[in-house]
Amino acid sequence: MSTQQGHPALKAGAACLDITPPLGVAMAGYRRTRYAKGIHDPLCAKALVLDDGRTQIALVALDLICISKEHVDRARESIEERCGIPPEHVTCWATHIHTGPVTHEDMPAGDPDEEYMALLPRKIADSVEIAQGNLREARWGVGLGRQEGLSFNRRANRRGRPLPPGTNELLQLLREGVVPQGPEIGLEEWEEKASAIDPEVGVLYFEGTDGSPIATLVNFALHCDTVGGELFSAGYPYYLSQVLKQAKGEDMIVLFANGPCGDINHIDRRRGPRKGFGEAERIGTILAGEALKVLADMEMNSSISLRAAGRRLVLPRKTISEEEIEAAKDVLKRVPPDQDRRERFYAEDLLHLAGTEEEIGTEVQAVALGDVALVALPGEVFVELGLEIKRRSPFERTFVVELADDYVGYVPTREAFCEGGYEVMTARTSKLAPGAGEMMVEAALELLEQLARGRKELSL
Repeated sequence: MSTQQGHPALKAGAACLDITPPLGVAMAGYRRTRYAKGIHDPLCAKALVLDDGRTQIALVALDLICISKEHVDRARESIEERCGIPPEHVTCWATHIHTGPVTHEDMPAGDPDEEYMALLPRKIADSVEIAQGNLREARWGVGLGRQEGLSFNRRANRRGRPLPPGTNELLQLLREGVVPQGPEIGLEEWEEKASAIDPEVGVLYFEGTDGSPIATLVNFALHCDTVGGELFSAGYPYYLSQVLKQAKGEDMIVLFANGPCGDINHIDRRRGPRKGFGEAERIGTILAGEALKVLADMEMNSSISLRAAGRRLVLPRKTISEEEIEAAKDVLKRVPPDQDRRERFYAEDLLHLAGTEEEIGTEVQAVALGDVALVALPGEVFVELGLEIKRRSPFERTFVVELADDYVGYVPTREAFCEGGYEVMTARTSKLAPGAGEMMVEAALELLEQLARGRKELSL
């Protein structure tokens, strides 16, 4: 990467703040309710503040399953008041761990702890204030690695084994040799499309002018659901952080940014389920190894230009018919809770959503660091949508981060709604209408074009 002339020297500061809840709170990640009984490793808010002499931005990674727009807005207000960083220059995302607290009312596993949630925005602001206080002259670098064999498209993984009722009807039809409705597509072509993953490992690194490490940001698209149980844990990002800190320095802050992985997990159907802390350590260690390879070849730069932009977005919600409402009511009448909890779960959620507003207000955000862009999307985004943003981005390198600044549930592709699967079945975690994901993509690309134009103007 060549040095950018005419730009002031970069300053960078980072901080890590423990945000582990008290034991006994409900844990998110599954339909059943679990209550935390211990702590395997602490949950953290990790903040990185960057300053180019004109602009400051704050990036915050949270060891949580998700975060609501309400809590992000409250944190941003506090950050602006205490640090002077405007709300549109603050990006917060959740790493999507399944061994942390319930943080959103749409989570099916219990209610958020009110005292914890009331304190969370303040903790986020605290992490940014500490990071800002740690600002010092710095150098930075960026690189891309590639790691295959860790992530698998779980919708394709259902192929070749019995399908639960109501899941991925298209695959069932394909297996039976029935031509589905809609555009015709061959089995091999569909299999290739349905097996999409994003193997890129994006790495941003910041160090002081004396060579001491400040922070590393790692971007990779893989569900953080490798552990389970009733112990708080940051999952595989914890092990990723530990290995990188051992290699580069214990004072370095490691921020993990999960790429679009609404349809991606770590389960290879050829090997079957692999779960537990050993599996989390395996994944985190492999990712760390790839990140270290990238760091070894990274060219450092002492100047930077920072820009940020956001857009409010109104997404269409699924329309629920009277027939669906009546069918859901019938389920609750005839199906005992202990007989088919899954069927009752969807019936209860559908009735909960019935009569709600037809649109969902949210936001998409983009941040530019020189010729690198970071796109922040608010939900469990299907990998194909993230790949489309990368493909069409005007920037040399683009990192896409999901579950940022808000939570709108699953964000499938338009085609996925025809294919079936639980990710598109109407529920509080799946309430967007077909096309909402593509709207996010177009909004993100417009922001990227805006930032790219701003970069050209700065270079004139």
